[in-house]
Amino acid sequence: MLAAAGALPMDTNSTSFSISGIKELSQNLQRLDSDMKSKMLRPAVRAGMSIARDAAIRRAAAIDDPNTPRRIADNIHLKTLWQKKTQSMIAAVGVEGGARYRRGDKQRGKTTHWRFQELGTKRHRAQPFLRPALANNTAAIMQEFIFELQRQMQIRG
Repeated sequence: MLAAAGALPMDTNSTSFSISGIKELSQNLQRLDSDMKSKMLRPAVRAGMSIARDAAIRRAAAIDDPNTPRRIADNIHLKTLWQKKTQSMIAAVGVEGGARYRRGDKQRGKTTHWRFQELGTKRHRAQPFLRPALANNTAAIMQEFIFELQRQMQIRG
């Protein structure tokens, strides 16, 4: 019904979960057409995953170097995507600009160095901020998602 994913570039470092076993919510969603599902799921998914986004921002702010103008925390965003084919809403929390360095990124304030903080290097120990933000808040994310989905069903149902 719903998939939410962490926003690391490698599948092995992402976290996914599905909601199942919530019969009443699931049955009610099954009766709806694709557009209505999307309208109900998007705010619910965003409400839940905003917890992970906010946690990632707090964690990144704690490790950002105050002596540099480029701040990872300022570039952390939440994006959602409705997949019509699978009838699922995908949510991703990540650092805007991606992990690939392009000439001029530094001058434009891009924080492509975030991956070195998250994953570490041979000379720099990892200081993850994205993965723990999702992993440490899964229960709260799910609780907020369910609460908001029930609210959406009351509003739109």
